[in-house]
Amino acid sequence: MKRQEIIAFYVDNDYDFVLTQNETRMPAFRLQILLAKAGVLKIQDKINYGTKAQKLGGLAEQRFHELVPKAIDANKLFKKNYPGYDFVVGNLTIDVKFSSIYSRKNTEYEYWGVKTSGCQDCLVVFLERNAGDEMNDPYILFIPMSFIDEGQRNIHISRNGVWLKEFAVYPDELARIIDDYAELKGSGDIA
Repeated sequence: MKRQEIIAFYVDNDYDFVLTQNETRMPAFRLQILLAKAGVLKIQDKINYGTKAQKLGGLAEQRFHELVPKAIDANKLFKKNYPGYDFVVGNLTIDVKFSSIYSRKNTEYEYWGVKTSGCQDCLVVFLERNAGDEMNDPYILFIPMSFIDEGQRNIHISRNGVWLKEFAVYPDELARIIDDYAELKGSGDIA
């Protein structure tokens, strides 16, 4: 099978990684790379077969979906990759991100970094609270794209900075906030 045929087979068979691997006889790591590059690797497969970064991103997407169960997985909905966003609620598009915490060499300064490019309406960002915590009790940020300068590709988040102070939300309020923004977008009150 050619690459596009393999990708189509995976998508057409409800994102069944094991079936696709058996049918194509590709080593799991090669199939994982192909499907990840195509942007169709489903959340559970990211967790089970992905790199550490893909696994953490997949866990963030899974946690988001647990917190906002009415959110629709864009890749499943459209049966193809939409690199600009991961989920849709109403007509509100949401890109889910995860960032590990980083520290500057020879200092106590800690920060996170998040890529912001894409066509989504907002970001939901899961931040590792302390080094090694990964997705255990992460900070959660809800950031509408209107607060990010046009053309800005990354945001730098520090413990004492505006991003963490102004955009952090509690897990139990995320679904309501998403619903409120989806309603605002649906009524035309926000672009």
